[in-house]
Amino acid sequence: MKQSSSAPGRAWEYVDLAAAIADLKEQHYRLLLAVGALAQALEARGVIGPGELDDRAARLDRDAEGPLRPERATRARAASRRPRA
Repeated sequence: MKQSSSAPGRAWEYVDLAAAIADLKEQHYRLLLAVGALAQALEARGVIGPGELDDRAARLDRDAEGPLRPERATRARAASRRPRA
């Protein structure tokens, strides 16, 4: 059976995609190292307290999800107000 001429080109697209993902993973790792080192330096100098960065990150995460929560609560309340058959 003869393969189409686009098959090898398609394979290289997957190789390029895998390489791009590997580059992103490397950048992510280096960024996490930098943030961790920065947090440790700030704690060592007494600028922030132990665990303060984690607390702030958790608060930011909750705040980012905030706009989604009222919509869910509204649906739940609306469902509880429906007349039952």
